[in-house]
Amino acid sequence: MEEDQDGNEIHNCVIKLREKPKKRREKVYIGCGAGFGGDRPIAALKLLQRVKELNYIVLECLAERTLADRYQIMISGGDGYDSRITDWMRLLLPLAVERGTCIITNMGAMDPVGAQEKVVELASSLGLGVSVAVAHEVSSAKLGSSTKKSYIMEGGISTYLGAAPIVECLEKYQPDVVITSRVADAALFLAPMLMKSVLLHLHDTVASFYMFLNFCIEKDDSTLICRARVYELGWNWNDIEELAQGSMAGHLLECGCQLTGGYFMHPGDKYRDISFPSLLDLSLPYAEISFDGSLCVAKAEGSGGVLNFSTCAQQLLYEVGDPGAYITPDVVIDFRNVSFHSLSAHKVLCAGAKPSVNSVPDELLRLIPKDCGWKGWGEISYGGYECVKRAKAAEYLVRSWMEEVFPGVSCNVASYIIGLDSLKTVSIHDNNISCGACEDIRLRMDGPFELKEHAVQFETEFTALYTNGPAGGGGVSTGHKKEIILGKQLDVLANSVSLAGVMWKSDRNSSVISTTNLVLNSLSALGDILTLRSLLSFQVERERVFWRTGVKSWKGMRPNKEEDDLGNLVKTTIWHDPLSAPHPKSSSPAIETSPAPSGQKIPLYSVAHSRVGDKGNDMNFSIIPHFPSDIERLKLIITPQWVKEVVSTLLNTSSFPDSVSTMKRDKWVSEHVDVEIYEVKGIKSLNIVVRNILDGGVNCSRRIDRHGKTISDLILCQKVVLLP
Repeated sequence: MEEDQDGNEIHNCVIKLREKPKKRREKVYIGCGAGFGGDRPIAALKLLQRVKELNYIVLECLAERTLADRYQIMISGGDGYDSRITDWMRLLLPLAVERGTCIITNMGAMDPVGAQEKVVELASSLGLGVSVAVAHEVSSAKLGSSTKKSYIMEGGISTYLGAAPIVECLEKYQPDVVITSRVADAALFLAPMLMKSVLLHLHDTVASFYMFLNFCIEKDDSTLICRARVYELGWNWNDIEELAQGSMAGHLLECGCQLTGGYFMHPGDKYRDISFPSLLDLSLPYAEISFDGSLCVAKAEGSGGVLNFSTCAQQLLYEVGDPGAYITPDVVIDFRNVSFHSLSAHKVLCAGAKPSVNSVPDELLRLIPKDCGWKGWGEISYGGYECVKRAKAAEYLVRSWMEEVFPGVSCNVASYIIGLDSLKTVSIHDNNISCGACEDIRLRMDGPFELKEHAVQFETEFTALYTNGPAGGGGVSTGHKKEIILGKQLDVLANSVSLAGVMWKSDRNSSVISTTNLVLNSLSALGDILTLRSLLSFQVERERVFWRTGVKSWKGMRPNKEEDDLGNLVKTTIWHDPLSAPHPKSSSPAIETSPAPSGQKIPLYSVAHSRVGDKGNDMNFSIIPHFPSDIERLKLIITPQWVKEVVSTLLNTSSFPDSVSTMKRDKWVSEHVDVEIYEVKGIKSLNIVVRNILDGGVNCSRRIDRHGKTISDLILCQKVVLLP
């Protein structure tokens, strides 16, 4: 342990057992107030108002794409933290302080100390007495530095921290708000479970809901949740059975309403057809965790949406590789025998998370912002007779014009037709699809370029379609922008690889990235410029990752239940009546499941449901049967080869591929796309991981759906024949 110039202790990430941790509660209640950066503050306020038992609320607002965008804004002179932080805190902080609720959030992004200053400033303007702590990574090169903003990592580097920095904040400062640098999502929820009993008297005299604002540069979302529990329940770092359950709770909660019916409703699936009013009245989720590790997830009583086995199973496998080894900084979890049991319409018991064989990772994942060149894009609409052929002509012209000015560059451009095949969920060569039936389509062309002048030229050429292209084209829109990716880089290779097309994949048996898994991909006519710079993993030893904490306070009013002045700050929010919905406000009735029919072609929709998650250039999707026993028949159909054949259309760089480009595509898929299929016996489901399929990943993909979210429907619309 070292100290900086201000006397603040600096720690590394080597796990050190806590000294005689004390249990503060038999159980703790932790809510999720946000599941991503674009979530709704009003929904978080409703959760606070409806669930008065909450002790903590976590705002998880920092995905890797969000962090990359924030870094780009920061180096351009903008805020390194989420600029919406004041909007969230203005709405939530008064009620949270009144109830003694702690908010945990990772909205600090690249500049958690800047976020801390903003929240203290806001609290002073509201007359609120608050204590705002920060826990953030520091560079080993800046140890002892007292320069302004020395806490900002050089080059925008960030490492997924675990729960320990948040635990120290809670124990040392007893804050109302904690702001951290990047932390694993699960750790945000875990930290309060570990802490000692220093705040017991405060919670007894104020309220059971203590707001802990953990502004982080993204810690794994479930880590955030897990930390909260550790503090309250007196767990230690070697209580790995409890840590596994606590981290699972964080993983389930971290995406907010995805657990309670959001991103679940599907009119094409009778088991998921939620009414519009019920969908409008979603409740964010919360968890109830006991000192022995028993766990329930819940939603507000009387709320809409749905919380059941199906929503829990989808979220359990979301963004998971090997379910037997889900890595967080604090514990590696085995999800394979997890089970869910509904206790009511609003509560589900979750059991069975265990520590993996290698229960604690020796290294942490570090991300480095990398130049990804420039992106240029354009769109134009065509309608009426033969509109698809006119779009094909427009694509041909733009590619040809680009070749005249910059030969060889057009092969980087991908094109697709919105309204026909832009999501690749169907093939235009399918006998059931008629191009002539399309009367309203939009051509989009998107290309990554190494040079800005190439991207600008692409805009110019695309705009020329107005007077030089096919008839009846309109609504042209174009753009270009600098692209930044968060490279997961290996220390020794960070400076040695510079050519485009380098991709990474995880080892089949763990999430640890190794050099043996590097796949180098040269540029081809397919436009395989999947990354314009290296995308390599960087695992760093715990002793080489450092963090420190600090606190700032504003001495204003500290309300209690009898004081009304502060309560008036909360009561200013007015909700207007919602728009009338086309369906009555009633939840869909429970439908009894039965085995899917055999011996006939049926869409997978009628057999199972699915959700896609993405990590870098890889994706995973779940296959969760409506009738659990159907899993045995599905295992015979869903093979690696079947998956490759289904997803290969995603790599078409044109809506009109010829036989040569199709052959090249199939060859590339065979050589570079890897499929791993895992059985998750506890929930009788499959988790399928597909490597190198997302066109470089969310930060540089040319596709409309950069995350690959819509691929779940590509899978489910496939027709299969089940054996008896």
